Amino acid sequence: MASTRSTAKSKGRSAAPKRSTAKPKGSSAVRPKDRPTRRTPPARRSSGEPRAVTTRRVLGGKSPLNPGFPRWAVWSALALVVAVVAGWLLLASSMFGVRDVQVSGSALVSEQEVREAIGLGPDDALLTADTDAAAERVQQLAPVAEATVSRSLPSTLVVRITERSPVATVELDGESWVIDVEGVPYAEASAVGESAEGLLPLVIDDPSPDDHATREAVAVIAGLDDATRELVASVSAPSAAQVTLTLQDGREVIWGDSSQMNDKLTMLPGVLTHSGSVFDISSPGAIVIS
Repeated sequence: MASTRSTAKSKGRSAAPKRSTAKPKGSSAVRPKDRPTRRTPPARRSSGEPRAVTTRRVLGGKSPLNPGFPRWAVWSALALVVAVVAGWLLLASSMFGVRDVQVSGSALVSEQEVREAIGLGPDDALLTADTDAAAERVQQLAPVAEATVSRSLPSTLVVRITERSPVATVELDGESWVIDVEGVPYAEASAVGESAEGLLPLVIDDPSPDDHATREAVAVIAGLDDATRELVASVSAPSAAQVTLTLQDGREVIWGDSSQMNDKLTMLPGVLTHSGSVFDISSPGAIVIS
């Protein structure tokens, strides 16, 4: 009996189920070499969020053209070279020289005369040209009262001229010339055409802006009103203090200088009602009639 129990126990022990070492299908215990790489999907970007900007350093931040220098140094050198070349082209080279001159406001002086007065050409850089000096040279032309000179890239000087206005005529070398309020005889009367019509003739020895008598005479003529001007046939100026009006009927009015013009103009009509051939109103407070 004992033997039989012993045998049964050993059979029972041997009959115990063995633990399986097989791994269940679908287990996560996969060998590393067989495990697939897990990729984390990129985070979604909202519609209002700016796209990230990625920068890549090339050769450690150095220029690919010259790995020995930083990129900023190469670009700075290139910018300096460009600036120097551009400056030379604009300020020194003949590429931007004075190649054209545009003139406006001129009737008595030609464009060629203006060009010669300016004295600048293709070899003179436009940006360094002295426009003030050029304007002063243009103003030396007799008919020019004022001139301005400006630049117009790439190669043009623009000249604007204001010509003189005539107030009287004078005789120079047997020819009739027009003279302005500054006492400058600047053109022959035939050259100004209709502008010379109706001008009073001024009889004077040396018509010139440097002559005091000339300046006083033209100032008197410019200050006459229309009614008085119609009475006058000519004006003479033996001296600055003796500007004299010769009337259409032959009488003379010694006007004196250009001072107290309003007083003289006001009293002249009454003075001319008196008999006489010479009326001295040079001093309105002491009129002399002879």
